[in-house]
Amino acid sequence: MQPRASNAMPDLVTVCQHLRTRIDPERIRVAVIDPRQDGERGPQLQRHDIDGLRKNTVEVLWIDGMHPLSQHPNGLLLADFFDFH
Repeated sequence: MQPRASNAMPDLVTVCQHLRTRIDPERIRVAVIDPRQDGERGPQLQRHDIDGLRKNTVEVLWIDGMHPLSQHPNGLLLADFFDFH
């Protein structure tokens, strides 16, 4: 997701607020990968963005995505496991 509102998409804090109130997930986690897979800088969240996310019990983490572009894409770094038994 993009951190700032653009086109018809609201900003990240607003999206997380709506997810929390409408779906009520067990958790919401925002992972910022910097630099991005294409080598460009990842989104830069401001302190008020992070505070807004934390007020909505959103976990925020940064992943150091620095690697040669010829290696595996950053998407392989993230995994979440659930035990529904």
